[in-house]
Amino acid sequence: MIYLFGDKLKELRTSKKISQEGFGELFGVSKGTISSWESSRTEPPYEIMLEIAKYFGVTPNYLFDFTQEDMDRIEQLRTALKNAGVDNIEQAMQIIEILKKEKDAKK
Repeated sequence: MIYLFGDKLKELRTSKKISQEGFGELFGVSKGTISSWESSRTEPPYEIMLEIAKYFGVTPNYLFDFTQEDMDRIEQLRTALKNAGVDNIEQAMQIIEILKKEKDAKK
């Protein structure tokens, strides 16, 4: 069976008998955000995902079924973004959207 991040998060959270609200407080997010993660509507930012993995004593690979190659690529991307002056993935996604719109406008 393939588990989504949300399934694994809910399983780990409930195994520690922590409410969504209490878990959210640990990571500075709302109960609604935890609910969104657990239903796989959204995923946490990479930095919070690492904190969640550490909290539960598991690897990010376990949470997302990442291979080591995936993790290496993520780290390379984070390093490249940092070197380019981009602080987070959300900012990078905004830049990508702007570039895509510019490219589409030239067509």
